[in-house]
Amino acid sequence: MHKSSALIMTILSGLLLSGCMNDSTSHSHKTIAKVTASAVSTSSAKQTAENPKLSTKQQTAYNDTMSHALIQDQQDARQGKKSYKWSLYIKAISYDIDNGYLVKVNNHFQSLTTAQKTAVGNHVQSFAQSQLMMIGKHVKATGPVPYLVFKLDGSKIGHSDKAVPSSFKFSTKSIQQK
Repeated sequence: MHKSSALIMTILSGLLLSGCMNDSTSHSHKTIAKVTASAVSTSSAKQTAENPKLSTKQQTAYNDTMSHALIQDQQDARQGKKSYKWSLYIKAISYDIDNGYLVKVNNHFQSLTTAQKTAVGNHVQSFAQSQLMMIGKHVKATGPVPYLVFKLDGSKIGHSDKAVPSSFKFSTKSIQQK
């Protein structure tokens, strides 16, 4: 049953990503966002955020892989491929074993709705996990979702919820560092 929930979440997230990033958001896209949000919270309620254990060498290779893949996704987005449009809001994604995933966003990210920011965050999580597989790490489809911290110009503007990491908390102003 858990696998089917993960599949539903993946399909609905794909639908959300292909629709919510357009300049105009229709009623059907809002409905998809609500359905996706409930599917995400139901299927990931038992998960907690967990970041991979990597050696320094693996971490360097992982960050290089993510950097190159992000550039490729941004090129695909600029060529009109809607499934990569999420990447146009991201400046960089990096991983640090002590701090987790740092997602540097551009100013356009702040103009997105909370649902759109969540869709971008969920896509970054999938992206990070797929890049782990590229460096030879095993990732379970039902495994933990990466914890993300979003920054704009060096200020923290959002993060994953530790209890339900596929959910996010965003601020229009910077969140004070702890």
